[in-house]
Amino acid sequence: MIVDFFRKLPILREQLSPFRRGLEFGMAHGYWAIGPFILLGPLRNTDSALLAGTLSGCGLIVIGFIVLMGYGLVSMPNQGKTPVYTKPRAGSDVLELPEALRSVSGWRQFSFSFLIGGLGGALFASLLLDGFSRIG
Repeated sequence: MIVDFFRKLPILREQLSPFRRGLEFGMAHGYWAIGPFILLGPLRNTDSALLAGTLSGCGLIVIGFIVLMGYGLVSMPNQGKTPVYTKPRAGSDVLELPEALRSVSGWRQFSFSFLIGGLGGALFASLLLDGFSRIG
């Protein structure tokens, strides 16, 4: 039951391309990333809390992008080298990455689309919060 739930997440769905997978993953993370900075950041009680939270959330997404790129560089097979990734034993319930993400080019597409989706999600959430603050 839990394994079936995890298989429906964007990172493990087989039918998605690496670009769409990263875009979906990034939008979800970018959307929630600004909230803690707006509510708990050092500028929370000022007029610039929304701007500071948005920029901090975008910075967090950029850090996540750098980490994803670093992971792809050290763990994916590159130019004939043997991969670090090992296949799990048969019959185990270990979840493994789809085939499209097990190459350098697939992981690079995933990482760059995570950056695009994450920044877009953070900006969208910022626009929503700004609009709601103007109504009330």
